[in-house]
Amino acid sequence: MTRTLGQRISGLRAEYGLSLEEVAKAAGISEQLLQDIEHDRVECSLEIAVKLALLFDVSVNMLVTGLNDPV
Repeated sequence: MTRTLGQRISGLRAEYGLSLEEVAKAAGISEQLLQDIEHDRVECSLEIAVKLALLFDVSVNMLVTGLNDPV
């Protein structure tokens, strides 16, 4: 089963050992908005996806689709 964008963000946050507060602050958003994105209650904007991809050192494509970029 394919994970959702929110599940991928939550998983990366856990993998990096970061709190909601730390990631939200780095992305320039509220903790509530990040929590809503992680639980797929709201859509993640492209601007936020780019900030999160940079934070987690992954491509936006991987973050959004779960697929690696073509080589």
